[in-house]
Amino acid sequence: MGKFEKGQSGNPGGRPREVAEVRELARLHTPEAVATLVEIMQDKDAPPASRVSAANSLLDRGFGRPQQALSIGGDVDEPIVISASSEALFALMLSKGCTDAEISQAISSGNVIE
Repeated sequence: MGKFEKGQSGNPGGRPREVAEVRELARLHTPEAVATLVEIMQDKDAPPASRVSAANSLLDRGFGRPQQALSIGGDVDEPIVISASSEALFALMLSKGCTDAEISQAISSGNVIE
């Protein structure tokens, strides 16, 4: 893969306009989406997993996702605290050369706190 010259953008055209349009359309439905999540969360007949998922979604959007600790190799005594989604942490660990098994082991051992 080729490298970019210093100061040269890897995406000179910027983000496609369609992305902004989709984001804008989705944001128009925010009040209804939040109301739906609240309805599911409060529905005593809904499956518990659905109620918990709705509650977590509301908390994530209201307060942001909780911070996750991640320790990547080396002799680090203290974990690095990164506020990121599980997907972002997974991508970071992969970029550092961690295998899927190492990532799974880190999560199950508590070295990555979800």
